[in-house]
Amino acid sequence: MRRLSALLLGALLAVAACSDVSSDKVTTGDLDVTMLLTADGDGIKVRVTLLQNFHTVVGLSPGDELVASSGGDSTTLSGADGHYNGRLDVAPEPGTEVTVALNREAADDAPSSTATLPEPVQILSPAPRASFNPDDELVITVDDAPGDLHVTWTGSCVQVGDDIDRQATISGSTITLPAKAVQHSETQAKTCLVVFNVTRDHEGTVDDAFDKGSIAGRQHLELPLRLRQRDSA
Repeated sequence: MRRLSALLLGALLAVAACSDVSSDKVTTGDLDVTMLLTADGDGIKVRVTLLQNFHTVVGLSPGDELVASSGGDSTTLSGADGHYNGRLDVAPEPGTEVTVALNREAADDAPSSTATLPEPVQILSPAPRASFNPDDELVITVDDAPGDLHVTWTGSCVQVGDDIDRQATISGSTITLPAKAVQHSETQAKTCLVVFNVTRDHEGTVDDAFDKGSIAGRQHLELPLRLRQRDSA
């Protein structure tokens, strides 16, 4: 399922395109949120995007705050322009639950958006640093733990891409990128290391006080592959 990724992409596009409004002008019931909890080393990164009608960026006014907590640790998120970030010093074990609360001075609180981390991603094939031809189909196989899979990629000789934009097929534990999904940059070197970031999301529950939104726990693993030199013929 790609609902979370689509919501996140829409939120990011809105942040880039629209003017903002302060949260004291917006009721909690008119707020749309995207929350992502990502395993990161020995902790958990927390990212929240606030929008009104998934269109207008909402900045927190004095007295309003976002607080993430897990186990005995908590952190108040910081940021601006609709993006708020923080980090929890909690071991990112599978099943670890994180709660994100919006505490408000003059409007309804939204105290209980929660999600848990999924199992870590294990890539079964191809092997790291194996070669691939961008003109051929590329199949990435991972373990069969539950969660929504997603992949993005970047490299010095290719265009940044993702499975949604390039119409990949995701079935069970297999991600299939169609031929030419990885777009070569003709102005750059003909070969380079392309890093595929494979993610697994476990969708949680957003507090009912919000209008709409999503929250998910995420594990990820990078897979570096060598793009082969194209034939000149």
